[in-house]
Amino acid sequence: MGATAMRRYVVLTVMLIFGLTSWGHARDKVLVVAEEFPPFVYRDGDRITGVSVDICRAVFERLKVPYEIRIYPWSRAWMMMEKGHADVALDVSYAAAREDVVQYSDDQRAYPKTGTLTKDYLWMGHYVFFVNRRLADSVTFTSYEQLREAGYRIGVNRGYTYEPALLEADLDLIYSNHPTDSFKQLLAGEIDLYVCERTVGISFLRRKEFERDITFLRKPAFSKPYLVAFSKLSDYPNLGTVHDWFY
Repeated sequence: MGATAMRRYVVLTVMLIFGLTSWGHARDKVLVVAEEFPPFVYRDGDRITGVSVDICRAVFERLKVPYEIRIYPWSRAWMMMEKGHADVALDVSYAAAREDVVQYSDDQRAYPKTGTLTKDYLWMGHYVFFVNRRLADSVTFTSYEQLREAGYRIGVNRGYTYEPALLEADLDLIYSNHPTDSFKQLLAGEIDLYVCERTVGISFLRRKEFERDITFLRKPAFSKPYLVAFSKLSDYPNLGTVHDWFY
């Protein structure tokens, strides 16, 4: 074998070895993705932790299924689910638009109509309207119609799901990419209210030291259960079986 042929052989061999190693690594662990959503998913230094993370770890370790958890912005995490590059997503609620991606059970699909909780939900989210403290005494919430008539600008987040009644109320919705962005809009007076899950919102306020300036209205907007979502598009071997074991 000549020198040129030898070099080509070595290059191809190295490429093959690294290609197979990368492919094997991608398939030998379940990839779990999530957005930072404290106190359910968040970073504590270099460690990913939180209520949802602890539950996920406990179940996968009990099942002896190898896994890896990564935090991404929600738009990227969901894109990875859509492309089959991620196998599981934490803290996902039901949405008909997600049916092509997520393995929902019949009971999970039925919740928006029946209001009957399934045994397999991860935690229950309660959404409220956050408001700048200096406006808290003058801003009220009695119904979506009242919000529309008052002309309030309502902060919401891209890629999140909200109850149909809110989306169909013809409200002035102002979108941002992340809860922190929406809280900053609230402080800057760019929005009047921000609808967010109560516990998550309070956690972000504490982490960003916004508590002195922002509070929330006591009347809840809506509630919904959060789930561990398994991808229909994943190529992880027997993920459907892992899903059944998990639940």
